[in-house]
Amino acid sequence: MAEQNNFSGKILISGIITLKTSLHIGRPQIYAEVFGLSGSIIRDELSEAPYIPGSSLKGTLRSLLTKANNKNVSSPKSIHRCTKEKEYRKCSVCNIFGLPINIVEFPVQPGRLIVRDAYLTGESVAEILKSTEIPYTHLKREVALNRISLVPTVREIEIVPAGSEFAFEFIFDIYTTNDLSLLNELFIAMMLLEEDYLGGGGSRGLGQVRFGQFGRSKDGLLDFNQITKGLKVEYRSLKYYQEKAEPVVLIPENQHIGLPKLKKQFKTLIQDKVKLG
Repeated sequence: MAEQNNFSGKILISGIITLKTSLHIGRPQIYAEVFGLSGSIIRDELSEAPYIPGSSLKGTLRSLLTKANNKNVSSPKSIHRCTKEKEYRKCSVCNIFGLPINIVEFPVQPGRLIVRDAYLTGESVAEILKSTEIPYTHLKREVALNRISLVPTVREIEIVPAGSEFAFEFIFDIYTTNDLSLLNELFIAMMLLEEDYLGGGGSRGLGQVRFGQFGRSKDGLLDFNQITKGLKVEYRSLKYYQEKAEPVVLIPENQHIGLPKLKKQFKTLIQDKVKLG
């Protein structure tokens, strides 16, 4: 990771995020305080459709990779940031997600990962609007029990229904051959997310997601063993942006490749195909 920052190109990872369980990504607290919208989800300002903010997705991936690499943080709400150059050079978390240059006294490289906002697919919009009590969403009613007085109160939170599909895109900058190892770490974080949760209420059953589009059984239920559209991975070299080369499709979406197979065959599917320079 100590090599020169000679930009070589970008790897684009795109596909579908399918909700295995309902999702709640809440609006900022200011909405609850000013407008009385406690428990509401974040929505697109123009269409009013729910979406997954890139910041939420990126932050969750960073948190999971931090945990996987046993990086210490000062509190549950803080994030890991390397403070020593030797540590930073070996840290996949800080190299993938970035490190503010104003908090360290050594040279740092640009963060590799860009995460776009993920919006509902057209098919999903049409399906959801046919079945939800509020446009695009349901209300989930929960009983909260005061642990001292034992008095129950009912709370409502807005949720996007299970089965909804969001189109996502990650962009991963490549500078050196070492960055391909970092890319592999990103796929590990994505696999961890499938076994964790996105948004709020994860310990109460919300926020389980899968990367990919899936078929349905005869009774109409999603079959997560039947992937119908996998990840698409494409490499665009610097020469592509200089109009001197074509993009290289490393994995087409119609190959139906999910994360487990991609991780297992990373070298042959991606690493051996990316030619830098």
